Amino acid sequence: MAGITVSSASPDLITDNRGNFPALATLTVTGMTGGATNTVAHGLPRVPRRVWFTGIASGANAAACSLDTSSVAAGFDATNIYIFTPAAVTSVLVHVEY
Repeated sequence: MAGITVSSASPDLITDNRGNFPALATLTVTGMTGGATNTVAHGLPRVPRRVWFTGIASGANAAACSLDTSSVAAGFDATNIYIFTPAAVTSVLVHVEY
């Protein structure tokens, strides 16, 4: 198995309802182990503030993915996002506000 790979799309540019431009990125994560907690190095310049998922390829059940808070309270830290995936999910889009 090749292991987990992360590729980053260009940072997303949006304006929130207060006129701020939060730093957002979408990471394509592949090669995860289904039915397990996966440690994913995010490569972001700082700790994420929010993380959410949408599915790709085998990640159609991405809504069932969750942040594993047994590693750290938020499910992410300065270097990693800890993602628990359902049995069939090996790929997911990770949306991050940081």
